[in-house]
Amino acid sequence: MRSVARCAGVLVFLAAMPSHAATLDPFPDQPGALTSEEIQAATVVMNSARGAEPAPPLVASGKRSPGHSMPAYALFAAPLEDYSGRIRTRRQIICNLFGGPPGQWNCSSPHDEMRMSANGLEHVFLFQVVKAPGNKQTAADIVDFMYSSCFFSQLTALGGNPFTPSADADYVSTVLDDGAGFTVATGPLSDGDNYRLQKAQQGDAGCRFRIQHARMARTGLVIPESYARELAKAAREAEAQRKLAQAQQEEAAQVGSASVGEPVSQLRRGFDKLTDATVAFNSFMGIAALIAPFAALSRGRKAAARIAFALSGATVVLAAAVLLFLKLASMPDTGNCMLLVIPVTSLAALSGVIWAVIGAMAAGRPGAPR
Repeated sequence: MRSVARCAGVLVFLAAMPSHAATLDPFPDQPGALTSEEIQAATVVMNSARGAEPAPPLVASGKRSPGHSMPAYALFAAPLEDYSGRIRTRRQIICNLFGGPPGQWNCSSPHDEMRMSANGLEHVFLFQVVKAPGNKQTAADIVDFMYSSCFFSQLTALGGNPFTPSADADYVSTVLDDGAGFTVATGPLSDGDNYRLQKAQQGDAGCRFRIQHARMARTGLVIPESYARELAKAAREAEAQRKLAQAQQEEAAQVGSASVGEPVSQLRRGFDKLTDATVAFNSFMGIAALIAPFAALSRGRKAAARIAFALSGATVVLAAAVLLFLKLASMPDTGNCMLLVIPVTSLAALSGVIWAVIGAMAAGRPGAPR
């Protein structure tokens, strides 16, 4: 899967290929379909993508159906050469125009197109080397392995079902070599099977390659079962990450909408600071309402009660002010602020009530200190 991810750009460029492998011109030339300016723009991007390789000539260009995400293409390719008696190959760069006019051209890196017959099917496929050196003969050997007796015996052992290869749906369309193994796509690139292969080891019944895992488009089957579980786990983790990112974006949008574009935004930000200061004063007064009456006992219980009543009353007033300022602030945070304000105010009010009772009792005693 990692090899496919690293080649995602190439697969995007190739996704517009027709689904029938027997078509030897996967990008049919439509003379006059593109303007000279469009062809020049594609050529500039192609020259950036080719690296140190010689610039291949333009061999085909054209447009796709209206509304297509890639409405135009340009194929730059060297002439086909005989690689062997049954294999022909050429180096090429595929460029696609993304989006509507004027759009943006994107080009693949240079890669080989190979054409050959194997196991009763005609194959026109792209051989992409992600990590050097790569070997075209290995790519041809892979195509010979596909749908051979070795292929079907391994597929059955992994839990797959044998099938009769179809010229319309089972031709090899892409071989990716990432240096650690091979990813093979068959059939239409947007709706075909995918196989992960490695070179065979001793004891693999004389087969040259070994199937590690596969995803079958015709049935939706993923084999072996351990690989299916791995894919399902990865999908769940990706979905969880997507939901987390979405929630963070929504939260950021809500915060932004609360503080941006309002005519009194400066005033609201002022209330933010005033709220913070009022919460601090509320806490200070609440603590003072608990401690100060004891310090005033030397002046008498009635004096202590008066101080407790004044401080607890101030604490309650400040709590009410916090609620008011939160409604006027630019980013209301009622829950967190009131977690501190409510217990402090409750304790201060309780202290005031208790000292009021103590003060009343002291006032009723003859000769009590005033």
